[in-house]
Amino acid sequence: MRKFQIRFWIFTLFAVWTIQTTIAVPQVKDTTPEGVLTSSQREGEQKLVADITRAFAKIKTAEGRFTQIAENQLPSTGTFAIRRPRRMRFEYDAPSPLLIVADGTTIAVADRDLETVDRFPMRNSILRFLLQDEPDFERKAKIIDIEQSERFIALTLADKSEQADGQLSLLFSNPSYDLLGWRVVDSIGTTTEVYLQDTKKNHKLNPKLFRLDDFDRDRDRRR
Repeated sequence: MRKFQIRFWIFTLFAVWTIQTTIAVPQVKDTTPEGVLTSSQREGEQKLVADITRAFAKIKTAEGRFTQIAENQLPSTGTFAIRRPRRMRFEYDAPSPLLIVADGTTIAVADRDLETVDRFPMRNSILRFLLQDEPDFERKAKIIDIEQSERFIALTLADKSEQADGQLSLLFSNPSYDLLGWRVVDSIGTTTEVYLQDTKKNHKLNPKLFRLDDFDRDRDRRR
C-alpha cells in the first residue's frame, strides 16, 4: 500500500501558491513516527484526529478557487463551492469543458462540449467524507495514515464499508486545521490532487449551484 509523503504534498502545494503570489517556503521537518506506536503516541494521534474533526465540522460552506493536478494531464483551475451535507460544485476554467456537481444523492460530471452528463451514486465516492453533515473520521472512515510536520497534517482515509474504492488524503494546516486540499488515489492507483486557494468559509451559497440538469432537459425547456 502506497504511503503518502508529506514533503511531496508541501512541495506541490507551495508550487501552486507561488503561481499566484510570492511566499517564503518554510523548512519542514517530518515528525511522523515510524514502527509501532507507543500508547502515548496513539493517544496523541487520537487527540489530533478529534481536534481536526471538530475544526472541520465547523465549516458548513466553503467557496473559492482550486488547482487540480492529475497524472499525465496539465494542471486545471477553476472555482469550487461546498455545502454540507453532500453538496459540491467544481467548475473548471476554459478550455476544460468539465463541470462536477454533487446534489445530495449523486455526483454528476458534465462535459459541456459533448453535452453529456454522467451520474454516479455519492455513496460510491471516497469524496463523500468531505461532505458529511457531521464529520467523524474516527468512526465512519478507516484511518490509514497520519503524517505531521511543523505546519501541515495529512490524514489518509479509506471507506470502512468498502462501498467506495481508493483512498482520500486530506491536507490541513497545522495548528489551525484549515483544509488546504486533498489527494485521491483510485482503485487502480491513479492519483488526483486538488489544492484550494482564496477560500471563504460559512458564507450563504445559492442552492442553484448544486443542481445540474441533463442537456436534453435544457433543450426541451428552450423549445
